[in-house]
Amino acid sequence: MTTTKSIIGTRVRVEYFDQNENFAPLLPRSGTVTRQLGTERGIDDWFVVELDKPFEYQMKIGEPFSFRLLRCERFIVRSRWQGYRVGEAEPTSVFILLILDEALLTGDFIHVEDFHHVAWGMCHTE
Repeated sequence: MTTTKSIIGTRVRVEYFDQNENFAPLLPRSGTVTRQLGTERGIDDWFVVELDKPFEYQMKIGEPFSFRLLRCERFIVRSRWQGYRVGEAEPTSVFILLILDEALLTGDFIHVEDFHHVAWGMCHTE
């Protein structure tokens, strides 16, 4: 994976931005960027944020739907804005993905569709 400057170890704060009002009360969350991930399509700027304070989120899944309680100790973010990256001085809008199964993080590549896109956020460097 290519980066001009590693942001591993950078402290960030993710605030709510849009797309899921039910998730809004769980933000803001602060944490540390612990890992960089890529996709097989060559997108290499997804980042795992280890949260200072984990949370629980009840999500609706399937048709007919059921509920699943998810304990979130980390989530994955990536900038939504072209020319902006997580961890830079300027805040950026991010996709927030919840990790449904920790085993999905064992390799260097992820399949974004295997994670739950819960909301959009604004990511600030602390």
